[in-house]
Amino acid sequence: MEFTTDFDFNNTPKESVFNIRYHVELVNIHAIIDYRMDVKKLVTTYLQTGQVMQFATSEENQPRICTVHYAPDEHFNLYWMSLRSSTHSQQLIKNKKTSAGVLIDPNNKVCVHFEGEAFELTGEEAKKAHNIYGGRYGLKDERLAEALSEDPNTRAYYVFKPKKIALFDAVTDHENPKRELNL
Repeated sequence: MEFTTDFDFNNTPKESVFNIRYHVELVNIHAIIDYRMDVKKLVTTYLQTGQVMQFATSEENQPRICTVHYAPDEHFNLYWMSLRSSTHSQQLIKNKKTSAGVLIDPNNKVCVHFEGEAFELTGEEAKKAHNIYGGRYGLKDERLAEALSEDPNTRAYYVFKPKKIALFDAVTDHENPKRELNL
């Protein structure tokens, strides 16, 4: 498929160019997805497309939500970095149960929701997370040094391990857009 246009990307506001390129990317993704794919394949495809997740923690019946950049692995685990001293990191120490969501395409109603547990990674698991996260955002030695330190004022790698996934996808199935997967 060839995409041509008379549109001048160089003389257009940056936000418009991003939106147009984002839309073209999503159109291309939807064009190559076999609509008969199973839920695991769809979730895998969509997680590779998204970059930002929101996840919720709670303490003493007070919920809190935060937004982080993530990197997925082949088991639907989502890795990110956060300050150990942040509220959500402190809450995860007390309560690992959490929910997360990744909005893929707001215009076409595509999102992935998760229930599971999240926690800080140390040692070899932090090194594994570093490679996965670095594979998406670039390997930086200072990230790994921070994560391997025990300094409470630095960042650490965290993982969200889902137990249940809910895919809402009105693109691949208009009649039954919500599909669930128990892991």
